[in-house]
Amino acid sequence: MNENNSIKNAVEEYLAVRKILPETAQAFGVYGDSEDNIVFPYYDNMEAFEKGDAAFQKRRPARKLDHKEAAQQATAEGKPILFGMHLCDPAKGALYFFENEFECMAGYQAHGCNCVSIPDVDSDFSWNTECAKFISGFRRAAVITSNTDSGRKLALEISRKLEIPADMPDKKLYKNHKSISAVLYKEGDSGVSDIIDSAKPEPIPELMDISKIPLLSVKEIPLVMTGIKELDRATRGFHFGGV
Repeated sequence: MNENNSIKNAVEEYLAVRKILPETAQAFGVYGDSEDNIVFPYYDNMEAFEKGDAAFQKRRPARKLDHKEAAQQATAEGKPILFGMHLCDPAKGALYFFENEFECMAGYQAHGCNCVSIPDVDSDFSWNTECAKFISGFRRAAVITSNTDSGRKLALEISRKLEIPADMPDKKLYKNHKSISAVLYKEGDSGVSDIIDSAKPEPIPELMDISKIPLLSVKEIPLVMTGIKELDRATRGFHFGGV
């Protein structure tokens, strides 16, 4: 990890603009390189983190990027795992998937939950194979992506790839902001935490919600006659399914 003060300051200044605290960046091992790039190291576990043995890493300039620049470039080496794995513990509850490293750090900073992000939104989902054992250690997941058509599509793709149930947040809590980063910037940690806490199973359109079926008295259910006069006279008919 490069400890040059000017590099450290450039990275910390940009993270501060995005409302990411220094201690949050330190927890993830984020640092700056000699070209003032923010480096996002991906660690399999806490032991790898303590040794500085990253399985994968990405980097981007520590400044606001214009639209023509690539926001992030992944290094050619390493296996595509999930960012933030070393901070996760199934005992803390569900595993929360975010769209990128900044949003993952925002979730961890605001909520302290198990937060990870995928290595590339355009990936082939090879991370799901690489991290299958890690993911299977959790009983549930939640997918927190941007409040856009592409974000909703990505959330659906991730949830379908997972072998564990995946919840979704209430998009109304984004308050017209497109991303978790924007929510953090405008609404603070509490806004992000509220979104995380709102995650619940998505309703399946084809299935009827049994709780919305009106109650009906047995006396209101019409009876079926058998056509056998003596039997119908004695029973006055049967309910559907009755013998």
